[in-house]
Amino acid sequence: MLTALVERIIDYMIAHAVIPEEERESYAYSLEVVLGSCSFWLIMLCLVIAFDQILPTVFYLGWFFLFRSVTGGYHAHTHFRCITLSVLFYLGFIGLYTQLSSKAYFPLTLLLIGVTVLLVLLFAPVDHSNKPFSLSEKQLYRRRSCQRLICFILFEAVVIFLGWTSLAFSAALGAAQSAVFLLIAYYVRKEERNYEGILS
Repeated sequence: MLTALVERIIDYMIAHAVIPEEERESYAYSLEVVLGSCSFWLIMLCLVIAFDQILPTVFYLGWFFLFRSVTGGYHAHTHFRCITLSVLFYLGFIGLYTQLSSKAYFPLTLLLIGVTVLLVLLFAPVDHSNKPFSLSEKQLYRRRSCQRLICFILFEAVVIFLGWTSLAFSAALGAAQSAVFLLIAYYVRKEERNYEGILS
């Protein structure tokens, strides 16, 4: 759906000499990324307004993206699938956040922090087949992953100390989700490397 819309826009721009035909692919990719991102944030804004959970969402998405940007993680093959998965995970988060008892937040938060720490320390960072890391890049992102992990642990300690256990849970779930995507990406990338080794 998004790809078809992008193709129509690119066809129009080429027909009116806005962009050259030979640069169709690069413009189409860039436009698809922009429209996909805009679609995601527009849908998330509507959901946040509908559920009226602004602060928990900021904690959840904030720590998800803070880790995701330095550790890497699973990428869906299409923007539609990416948006669909993101919305489903967000709805799952909202369901947990609103239905859990106040006593359940603290132990679950500790569990999620433990999962995040373990997975990030064991597997971060993971590159993508379209953009593999050089050795220096891998070291850089490894260092940044560990720095974010330290900041996350300190952040959670402060939030829990202040008694905001539901918000600590929100942050921990976002971070843990990013860490699980990291684990999936690690094994996907491992399979890709094994396949590349067989071909070579």
